[in-house]
Amino acid sequence: MEHILIIDDDRAFRWMLQQILEIHGYVCRDVEDGEKALHAIDTEHFDLMISDQNMPGMTGLQLLQQLSSRPKDKIPPVILVTGYLPDSLRSSAQRAGVDAFLTKPFTHTELLSVVRQVIDPQEQTDIPLARTKNTCQ
Repeated sequence: MEHILIIDDDRAFRWMLQQILEIHGYVCRDVEDGEKALHAIDTEHFDLMISDQNMPGMTGLQLLQQLSSRPKDKIPPVILVTGYLPDSLRSSAQRAGVDAFLTKPFTHTELLSVVRQVIDPQEQTDIPLARTKNTCQ
């Protein structure tokens, strides 16, 4: 079972992601901010991290920059969730190590497709990633 860390300041959004992912066999842990995410990553193993970009205190991109000082084997693949993805954010996030993007709003199917593709890039998904326009190229 893959373990996923969900980071978002919106409790309802975290709950929704967790419900969808757990129904499909993933084990989830959720935290509401970057500081708690850093602590979780330091103390637990995760196969994937799904982080909101716009959070008070520490953005998703700032969280990734904080993680860059840690050993590479402690940093899980990252999906960055955002309501707005300008080219400047996409470029900065890719340089910081983001593996894929989900732009709100997205469907359950798009979420699961991107999660599966990031966790296991060899696995075939129901939706081609090019259609979701959410992955790093």
